[in-house]
Amino acid sequence: MKLVQNICEQGNMIRKTKQISTRQPLQKVIISLSNPSLLSDNFIEIIKTELNTKEAEINKIDGDLLVNLDTNISPELKAEGDMRDFIRQIQSLRKEAKLELTDKIKIMAPIWPTEFESEILSKVLGISIEKSDTLKIEKI
Repeated sequence: MKLVQNICEQGNMIRKTKQISTRQPLQKVIISLSNPSLLSDNFIEIIKTELNTKEAEINKIDGDLLVNLDTNISPELKAEGDMRDFIRQIQSLRKEAKLELTDKIKIMAPIWPTEFESEILSKVLGISIEKSDTLKIEKI
């Protein structure tokens, strides 16, 4: 588990250095190490979740651990990151309004990633999203 923690720390340092939010999904983490068998499928899934990547590539090398992230953000990955950020903003508004976890809401927003509208609504217990000048929510 220490190896997993080390990999995640290195990956998060790359994100911090390149100023890429942890909510922004990335395509791939590339892990190079001398003994790839140390990383079980469960550990790889933990790493992908912690680093918010779609894939993990594991390589065998004759040296120390190397971690690299594919930091190219495709339009699809950008849209998914925008969705996650939008959900976070809505959840913050829910918290400020002291809503219960089961309270349904209507969302008003200037823009939102429309291709993820159904996913957004299900994650925040939203009934609808309507056009508005500012982001706000209303309890239903």
